[in-house]
Amino acid sequence: MVERGPRHLPRWDQAAAVAILLLGAGLVGLRPGLAGQMTRALFASATLRQADRLAPTQPLAAASRWERLKATRPDDPAYQALVWSSLLDLYAAGNDAAHMEQTMAGAISQPAYFDAQPRLMLAIGVRHLSAGRPQDAALPLSRGVLRSPRLDSVGIRLRAALALAYERTGSFDATEHLLSGLVEECPGEHWLAVELARHWADRGQQLPRARALATRALRQLRREGLWQVGQGAKREDLATYLDTLGWVLFRSGQRDEAQPLLERALNLASTPQAQHPLNLYHLGELYFDRGLDSDALRCANRAVALDPTLTVAKLLRDRIVDAATRGKEPT
Repeated sequence: MVERGPRHLPRWDQAAAVAILLLGAGLVGLRPGLAGQMTRALFASATLRQADRLAPTQPLAAASRWERLKATRPDDPAYQALVWSSLLDLYAAGNDAAHMEQTMAGAISQPAYFDAQPRLMLAIGVRHLSAGRPQDAALPLSRGVLRSPRLDSVGIRLRAALALAYERTGSFDATEHLLSGLVEECPGEHWLAVELARHWADRGQQLPRARALATRALRQLRREGLWQVGQGAKREDLATYLDTLGWVLFRSGQRDEAQPLLERALNLASTPQAQHPLNLYHLGELYFDRGLDSDALRCANRAVALDPTLTVAKLLRDRIVDAATRGKEPT
């Protein structure tokens, strides 16, 4: 008896390619216009499936698939906004600064109706923030907020990013106004409360309220069973929440309570590259305050290496070096 070999079913993208060839050759009984529409739809569907499959591990390969879709549906602003914003996300994930800048310039130069797409405005604003250009980020983010009145996922992220842009340009009242409103309107979004707590700690203001917000967020992680997490975004959430509470405690003068939280947040990073620059800066400030200058300098240098736009870490490094040359003074 001869065993049958395993049956190999064609993959979707292979089947789509065959269908495209058949349609292009006119071998199906469809009107030419309809055949062309189906060909383009099948091509777009197959390309998107390839991009989705590649995005987690090969973001630049996924970006090359999205690049093929720029010419499809040119008169559909929502579709084009999806294409351009996805390209920005993928080039950022792949650390391709050159293509990211080209894509940003291309997106901004598109017809005026693109300006009505909040998702694209969010992507452009976030890229400006990542590049250390908060003043350039404020304009597209403000436009996106005006055109996204609902507090859906995009609307919330637009307002949070705009608050960060305001903060980095020194408009602290505007930052607090936006974040306080979001925390009140979106009580289930605990990361917003953590952002507000960090903002207050940075300013040395409302520290009891900041502690309450950060503590409540951590308790929510416990309730959701995420206190001990493995990999991925939830691990990063826990690190951010721990770091924020530790920073609030440090700014409140409670150094002994703050240090284990800040150190645990840093140890949650799966690799040195995954360490958060702001966490390193906060830990560096604590070490410097406790006279551990070598540890503080290591943290400050590492923070700047990971994020050259983090000015506070640069200032901390300068203070540490200055203290080493002339004896440490009160900070």
